[in-house]
Amino acid sequence: MKALLDTNFLIACVKRKIQIFEYLEEHFSEVLLPRGVIDELVRVAQHGAPRDRAAAEIALKLISLSPVHVLPFTGYVDQQIVGYLREHEGIVVATLDKKLQRILQARAKLLVIRGSKKLGIV
Repeated sequence: MKALLDTNFLIACVKRKIQIFEYLEEHFSEVLLPRGVIDELVRVAQHGAPRDRAAAEIALKLISLSPVHVLPFTGYVDQQIVGYLREHEGIVVATLDKKLQRILQARAKLLVIRGSKKLGIV
């Protein structure tokens, strides 16, 4: 199984001190990251609220140290995730975006945060 990560999920994991990349390495064969997520993290690290800035900087550092496959698409990340799932199966999407979760319910499993520090697939 492959995991595809969204910006808000990464920031939330960092804020809650969840060891996201350890979990991903244990449970998934490949971790996919849209280039647009990296762009969003850079924007948040430069212009976001102070707490979000710190989390985005840590997320960028973790990405640089982890074996992730960066997908070359940029732009509106949610649309790109939906488009990618139309062409690929067996993907688990890690997002906290409720609108995106509703769209993806029929197409993919979701990686969610349960409680304050546990991750689970639904």
